[in-house]
Order: sequence, then C-alpha cells, then structure tokens
Amino acid sequence: MTRRHPVLLDALALDRDDPQGLARQVHAAVRAMVLDGTLPAGARLPSSRALAEAWGVARNTVVGALDRLTAEGLLAGRRGSGTFVAEVVGARLLRRAPAKAASGGLSQRGRTALAEAMLQGQHGDRPLAPDVPALDRFPMDLWHRSVLRSARHHRAALLQGVDRRGFGPLRAAIAAHVGPARGVLCEPEQVVILTSTRQAIQLSATLLTDPGDAAAIEDPGYLGARALLNASGLRLVAMPVDGEGADPRKLAAVRLLYLTPSHQYPLGVAMTLGRRMAALAVAERLGAWIIEDDYDGEFQIRGHPAPSLHGLSGGGRVIYVGTFSKAMFPAIRLAYLVAPPDLVDAFAAVRVRQDGPTQLHGQAALADFMESGAFASHIRRMRGLYAEREEALLGHLASRLGGLLDLPEPGGGLQLAARFRRRLGDLALVARLRPEEAAPMPLSRYYLKDGVPGLLMGYAASAEARLGKAVDHLARTIESGLPRKRRTGSSA
Repeated sequence: MTRRHPVLLDALALDRDDPQGLARQVHAAVRAMVLDGTLPAGARLPSSRALAEAWGVARNTVVGALDRLTAEGLLAGRRGSGTFVAEVVGARLLRRAPAKAASGGLSQRGRTALAEAMLQGQHGDRPLAPDVPALDRFPMDLWHRSVLRSARHHRAALLQGVDRRGFGPLRAAIAAHVGPARGVLCEPEQVVILTSTRQAIQLSATLLTDPGDAAAIEDPGYLGARALLNASGLRLVAMPVDGEGADPRKLAAVRLLYLTPSHQYPLGVAMTLGRRMAALAVAERLGAWIIEDDYDGEFQIRGHPAPSLHGLSGGGRVIYVGTFSKAMFPAIRLAYLVAPPDLVDAFAAVRVRQDGPTQLHGQAALADFMESGAFASHIRRMRGLYAEREEALLGHLASRLGGLLDLPEPGGGLQLAARFRRRLGDLALVARLRPEEAAPMPLSRYYLKDGVPGLLMGYAASAEARLGKAVDHLARTIESGLPRKRRTGSSA
C-alpha cells in the first residue's frame, strides 16, 4: 500500500504579499520537490484538504496548483486512489545539477575557448589592457551629427532592402579611403560590409577551404583567427615570426595563409617587402589564398609603410580585411573585406545566409562620418596621441623594468609586446596582478607550441599618469615574486 508522503504536510514558506499570488507559489514549491527528487516517482500526495490546512491556504488554491501540475504531466490522478507523482523518467532528469558540473558537457575545444574568452573578457578598458582605443578622445559630437544627418538624408533607404554587400555610400567611402591610405586599389563593388574581422575570417574559411585543408597562421598570432580556423576543421601550420615578420618560405600544401603584415599581432613587427613578396609567391605556387588582416594599419608610425599585400598583387589571391572597431570604437561593430571581383557575390551571399540582413543606420552614419572628413581627422589626431602614449609607456617600462623586459622600438598601434629577459612565468604573473591596476595579457598564450614568456600591454586608452601607476603595480608584483638576493658581509 502506497503511503502519503509526509514532507508535504510541513509548512511552506509562502509570501502573502507576493503579487504573483499563493497558487503560483504553491505550484512552484511542489514542482521543485518533484524535480529535485524530494517527492519520488509514485509518491502519493495527501488530500487537498489536508494540504490546505497544513499550508494555511484555501483549498481552492491547492486544487488549482495541483491541477496545473497534473496538466504538466508531473502529477497523475487515479480515480478512487488519490494523486501521485507521475512515473516518468523525464522529471527526474530535470533535477538541478551541482554548480561544479555546469561546464561538464564542454569539449576540450570548448574548454579552451571558454578559458581564452574569460581571460580576454575580464580586462576591458583597464590599464595596460590591449586592443582598446582612446574612447574618451572620440569626437562624439561629430559622430552624433553624422547619425542625425544620415537619418534625414537616407530615410527611405534605411527602411528598405539593401545591396547584400552593404550600404552603397559606405562601400564607396571605404574604397576611397583604402586606396591612398593603404595602397588597396579597388572598386566599391569589391567591398563587402561585415560586423567584425572574425566574420571575415570565418567567411574566407567557409568559401576558400574544405575541412582537412591546411591553414598557415603566424606563431605567435591572433587567438581569434586560430580558434576560427580550427573550428572550421583546418589543420593549423605555424609560420614563425622574427624581426622581418612572418616567414612563409617553407610552407607546403597549405590552402590559406592568415597574415597581419602591417603590424604583426601580437609582436608588432612590420613584414618586410622581401617577406611580403615571398608570401605572394607561395600563394601563387600552391594555389593558396591570403587573408591580409590590417586591423590597426592606420596607426603605424614606423617609417614609410610597405605596400599592402593586396596592392602588391593586384588582389588576385588576397582577401583584404579592415575594421572600424580599433579606429573608432568597439561597439560600432562594422568591418569590411575587399575580395576579387569574381568572388564578391559569393562572399555577400554567404554572409547574408549566415548572418541575415545588416542594420543600415550605423553604416549610413559611418558613410557620412567618412565623407565629411571627420574620420580622417580623427585618425590623424589618434596617430599622434598613440605615439605619445607609446613613448610614455616605454619610458616607464625602461625606468622600472628595463633589466627584466626586452623593450621594442616604437612602432605605433594600440599596444606593444615585450619579452622577459629571464625565464619568468607570464601566466602566473598576470594571475597575481590586480586587473583594475594593470591588465596586460601573457605573451606566451599567443604561441602555438612553446610560448615565449612576456607581456602584451595596451597604451592607447590610458593617459601617461595612468600608465605610470600601472607600470608601478606591475613592477612591484614582479619584484615581489623574484628570489631575494642573499646578503653578504663580514660579521663583527
């Protein structure tokens, strides 16, 4: 004989002032007991009258809650016998798992991706955090005017369909910019508007490679590209990076080369003309494609920049990629690629299939911002500002840590990389830092195999005083972990 389950005769913690009402609270309480196994399958419930008396509520309140649970399949009524917890496996499977098992279903690749995302995402706009522009210096008043002006001028177009390549005036403005500024000679019809550089990499992998193909990436290199190409089922081949940039000369049987030639990420070196010509020769010999990621090319200050790979080759085997997240602000979520004429429609069609139509208001505002000259003026101002802040950071590092860090020559951009001169653990060091005071990235994480320890430090978003305080905290943290020198001397 099935016995009534006694736990239900205990008082429930009910909030009589809760606007959801008592019936919903009773329903939620009994449902939780069924799902977490407190009420096992087959358990018989006391009568609605007994429950109402135990819980101090009206019998109709109890009946309503139990009827709803029966409709949901968690309870079952038997004529002449009462109400029972349903004999279903599904309910038991819904019990809440312990918090420690929350990520237990992740694959190895998923755990690696989560670790990278957590490390990158926790820093944000903090001292020495890389990849962050000077948001406080962005001309918001001019941007606001462009937003309003473009909304008035393109009111109907912003509500209708759009060329799947993106907003026409913006594509024309981009083509006009990258020609003289980056040596990328193209027509507006070759430009495809995207949301990010990552989208450009993913599209290129989808359209130009098959699973199992080999993709060459810089080592060290951009973690986002590594993750995306790996997720596309490509075999990753390391291209070592030295003072001349990535070295592609020993590559064989690769289908794709991912390069950051203007300002190698993360080391910051510029690819020499000889290495650029070698990369183009390898691509031609192997029938491979090159993704040229020019993520912050506008801010380079080291001499006269070498021609882009796209410009050197005429764009035949090069997908040129640019972004506005570094030049303006991350939340703009606008990037672009320049593809050969015979591939543009394919890139545009697959982009729409994967991502759907893009919103046009931001594209229209950016087109106005560029056409008005505000974008070019902002770039010139930031190039000077970032050069000053890079010099300030290098000065502070030389003063406090010159004996421990191998400091690079000024080169521009948003961040700089410095290797340790002795074998220090950069992962352990970064973990010991207080991110609100200094949030560099460990350089070793950017290597495919044996990582060289060091630090990737951003300076663009910080004034000199803030950089000085961050370096002080960094120096104190490093010094606190170094072995103390044994004191010497004679005793009296």
